[in-house]
Amino acid sequence: MRRRLAGVAVAAAIAICGTRAMPAQDTPPRVIEIVLREGRASGPDLPAPARGAPTLRLTRGERVELRWTSDRTMDLHLHGYGIELRAAGDATTVMAFLARAAGRFAVETHDRAGRHLTVLYLEVHPR
Repeated sequence: MRRRLAGVAVAAAIAICGTRAMPAQDTPPRVIEIVLREGRASGPDLPAPARGAPTLRLTRGERVELRWTSDRTMDLHLHGYGIELRAAGDATTVMAFLARAAGRFAVETHDRAGRHLTVLYLEVHPR
């Protein structure tokens, strides 16, 4: 019985020490300015890709505000997070979220013909 209780205590200590707390909700978000011109994303915080869409690297638990400015009105969808918004031509639209899930997620536009075009990838890395 004593051995079993000691094992439970060790497992509980590992579970407590092994978990990482998410940042407090009052932590200011990381603000990323993104400009969409002719369906291509660019901005000072985005790497210039060799081809295709740029990849923005985030850390799990990070609060983020993606501030989109577009040359035309378009719908944007952040897959894996279920966030959709309409970016209006030359007006700033904000996509705010907590990077809770680790992985690689596409931000796509959805045009009237039903085609999807990836404009940005988000890579959310574990802490």
